[in-house]
Amino acid sequence: MTLLELVKYLRTSILDDTGGDGVSWADITDDSEDVYQLRWSNEELTRMINQAERDACRAADLLKFYLTVTNPSDVDVVAGTFDYSLDSRIYKVKQAKLTSTGDFLIQSDIEDLVMVSDFGTYANTPTHYASDVGSGQMLLYPTPIVDDTITMIGYRYPLTPYSWELAESQSS
Repeated sequence: MTLLELVKYLRTSILDDTGGDGVSWADITDDSEDVYQLRWSNEELTRMINQAERDACRAADLLKFYLTVTNPSDVDVVAGTFDYSLDSRIYKVKQAKLTSTGDFLIQSDIEDLVMVSDFGTYANTPTHYASDVGSGQMLLYPTPIVDDTITMIGYRYPLTPYSWELAESQSS
């Protein structure tokens, strides 16, 4: 279903928000004078649809990603660095695999990992990881001694959120 179809369905079937007679709601933007005849602008509905989609993904783990080159889950590992940023679309990491060895890393809690006495100073091939999607961080232990790649299995939000500007240009 396209964004335009979603907005049309919401306005006509759920919200009873079509703006009255003679208003083309599909053309209404936040800065349009006709926006005052609607309860919600198209941009507001787009934001709500995006949030609902994210909420549904998180509640039901709808979008699983696998160990592939084309997903947002690859982490480029740099020798001497133990902390990495995760793609903001990832909300749950289930497994992490070190490409050089082909081994899956042992998942740990961040609190437990940082309490290891030599965390951040001991360097070797990583065997453990901890992810905190709230902060968007992944930690490796031990600190890597060579450049590598971590690929993951987990759950993500949609790769591209809906955009009203794109919907407008596609409907023209």
